Amino acid sequence: MLLRVSACGLLLTCVGCGSEVLDGIDPGGGASTRTVVSLKRDAVNSDVALDGKQPETTASSQPVDLIGRFVIDGSASKLPSRFGKGGAPADPQICAKEHAIEDESLVLGAEGGIGNIFVYLDKSPKNAPAEDSIPDNPLLDQVGCVFKPHALVVRTGKTFPLKNSDPVTHNVKTNPGKNAASNNSMGGGETMSLSFKKSEKAPFESSCAIHAWMNFYTLVVDHPYATVSASSGEFVMKNLPAGEHQLRIWHERAGAIETRKVVVTGAGKIDLGDIKIPLAKFRL
Repeated sequence: MLLRVSACGLLLTCVGCGSEVLDGIDPGGGASTRTVVSLKRDAVNSDVALDGKQPETTASSQPVDLIGRFVIDGSASKLPSRFGKGGAPADPQICAKEHAIEDESLVLGAEGGIGNIFVYLDKSPKNAPAEDSIPDNPLLDQVGCVFKPHALVVRTGKTFPLKNSDPVTHNVKTNPGKNAASNNSMGGGETMSLSFKKSEKAPFESSCAIHAWMNFYTLVVDHPYATVSASSGEFVMKNLPAGEHQLRIWHERAGAIETRKVVVTGAGKIDLGDIKIPLAKFRL
């Protein structure tokens, strides 16, 4: 499926197919239900191809920001806490001492927003700038026997810093697909760093063997076109160049939710609006 998006307005069309094809598309991950994309139709410009023909992609010297919001399609409530305050089975003097430890495998915000969804390009665009303004890899911390953040994107070749802010020992066991696995013990207050040489096709889980409930997900990429949705479900992919891109959407419970080709033309900002994901995808 080829989706054409105009940054000056809003378009999502299937080039060379009708609405019955869109309705029957398998969004990926082995499910038969489809992911629905709701679009704001307040503006449409002349770049839109409504006749089913594929217009030429117009190169732009100005990159665009791709924004949107993931929302649950169905009735769902917050998952129960893993442990209530003071109820941790290990190191209770630190773990869950001040507050409950939440189940972050599905984070739901206001109005059904879904947090911790990865959205990324499977490879760097050919016309991407040689240098980009992506910041250094984020710090992964261990606080109250919880990894923070729960989902993060890191760049190949850059130092991936880790910290243990707890006064108890943790360990960080990584389970990547292409990179070498590691298992590092970290005493209270210790810091260390990792580095990943290869990009990964999908996020991978890491965990703490000492405290079995502790885990987080990491996506390793060799380009800056990857992000994670906030608890509100909102996401921003900055400085996406014009051209045809393959966009992947992934969540720890649902796996590969959808893969689609997106053609970006023009300049400015592209708002995909609310991207509705069926509740059944999350295997509750």
